[in-house]
Amino acid sequence: TSLNQSEIQNLLLEERLKTIFNQIKAGVILANDDNEIIDCNQEILAILAIEKQHFIGKNLFDFIHSEHIEREKKLIKELRNGQIKEY
Repeated sequence: TSLNQSEIQNLLLEERLKTIFNQIKAGVILANDDNEIIDCNQEILAILAIEKQHFIGKNLFDFIHSEHIEREKKLIKELRNGQIKEY
């Protein structure tokens, strides 16, 4: 079956986002609503000196100093609620 224009555009966008995710010189972590890490880029693995298989599936807050957890929870909530655009 052939793809329609919208499907092609979505595939192109997905590829661009994957490229950015993998090439950006900043650590990127994707977590679900339960704060479980579901994906990350190589940069964050290098920053934390950890292997991906030991990172995926962990709770995001396992990697945040206890003094900063409440502040980070607040920022994540604001991001998810659309109150802030980036975090």
